[in-house]
Amino acid sequence: GTQIAVEPEEIIDPTMFPSSIFDTNITILNVTEMITCEFNLTYDPTVIQWIGIQAFKVYGQTPTMTIYSNGEAGYIWTKLVYQDPISTYTLTPLVNLVFHVKNYGASVLDLHDTILLNVTGQPIEHEAKDGFFMSLIRDVAITDIFLSRTWAYKGWPINITLTVLNLGNINETFNVTAYYDETPIETVEIIDLPPNVPKNI
Repeated sequence: GTQIAVEPEEIIDPTMFPSSIFDTNITILNVTEMITCEFNLTYDPTVIQWIGIQAFKVYGQTPTMTIYSNGEAGYIWTKLVYQDPISTYTLTPLVNLVFHVKNYGASVLDLHDTILLNVTGQPIEHEAKDGFFMSLIRDVAITDIFLSRTWAYKGWPINITLTVLNLGNINETFNVTAYYDETPIETVEIIDLPPNVPKNI
């Protein structure tokens, strides 16, 4: 069936630190005699910010393009109108979008309110596929365990020392719980642990 999609489907790259720039395309697949394409692309404006848009020529045609956008709300509404109807059965880019990374995090590139019209003005049934961006790594590890005794009589204290390490790229707050079989012994809260900083608890 006909498909309008964000390509690539996923951009997951921890090297996309704030101030990095990436781009993505809106593509069409398996469409017959399309004359109009409308879509609204929404995103998380606290993570990424739209900074540019450009229409591709499709079989030699540059469409008339209308854009309404709101950077604070995080959306780009776009309408493309072609002089001659477009038919294509391979993945064809329609629009290139450029984004600026504001903060580490993740954002769906939500493609919705899509309208495709044929040469007679009738809607073309289609599927819309979203995209996804993530520059966030969340990975907390226990890297070492030390026991003050390897055996004990009833009533003897045993100290358990754990080393936790944030292997991600943002500060993390989390709980660490020690168990005896299925019974919890104690829970310690770790607050705002920076990346690559070990902490003994």
